[in-house]
Amino acid sequence: MVVESGKVVWGSYADGTFTPATDKKNATPYVELTLANSTANKIYIAVADLVNEHKAGTGISITNNTDGTRTIALTSTYATMVGAAVKAFGTDAEHPTKFIAKTNSGTVDVFNIDPNLHWVNMDPLTLGLSDALVEEISNADLLSKANKTNLDALTARVDGIVATGGEANQNAYSNIKVGSTTLAASAKTDTVAFAGGTNISVAASSAGGDKSVSFSHATPTGAAAKTAGFYKFATDATGHATGLTAVAASDITALIGAHSLTLSKTNAENDTAAITIGSTSYTVGPIPLGDSTNPAEGTVRYILNH
Repeated sequence: MVVESGKVVWGSYADGTFTPATDKKNATPYVELTLANSTANKIYIAVADLVNEHKAGTGISITNNTDGTRTIALTSTYATMVGAAVKAFGTDAEHPTKFIAKTNSGTVDVFNIDPNLHWVNMDPLTLGLSDALVEEISNADLLSKANKTNLDALTARVDGIVATGGEANQNAYSNIKVGSTTLAASAKTDTVAFAGGTNISVAASSAGGDKSVSFSHATPTGAAAKTAGFYKFATDATGHATGLTAVAASDITALIGAHSLTLSKTNAENDTAAITIGSTSYTVGPIPLGDSTNPAEGTVRYILNH
């Protein structure tokens, strides 16, 4: 009997018939031998105690060796990860301020401690404050207590002032002087009020944090610019000119005729003249604002001397 080939299969064998298994987990392993005859007959030998199958899982590699053995090991990725795994923490012997992690492949710097700290114990590792920092904190504590004492004393003084009639600071004014008139405040927090008068307007602004008061005036009745000539006007209840209107030449002629006015002795050099009203003669002297040839328009005022 010559065997042509053989292999390991999983299943069950009964009454001369082999039934392959769909799941090897609970199946029985057999060695299947195929005979080298015309019908390729098969022989099944149960080898449950002789065959072990190995399958590599995550992070595991299986290598078939030339001597018939197998090597089962970690993959290179997982081997690197295990090598980098931390076994312990500690300090660097050459640099005590360094805190390090010890791994299978060496050491890794974790952090450096501040100069104001130092290792109090090495097993277990315990950090503490440096002597210089402890002294500085102690001095700050003493200063803080001294300041607290002084603050308590100041608070007591302020409380005493308030208890005896002292008052908190506040915005106030005492007097405002306008010319020779002094306006005195009538209360501790009096208010200064600016009010407009005849033809005067008052406006206030606090835009941008600046506080300002502005004044403006209206043009009085009859104060508008007029062309050269004679005008007549009336006065209102406050004595201000009102109803300023131009005087026609015929009005002046009628005025002179009604009062027997005559004008004579005109002197162009000093702008003097004589006016006769009825039988009485008056000397007219000027206040000229200009020159004798071109007196300033509308600004010459004559004074009647008798």
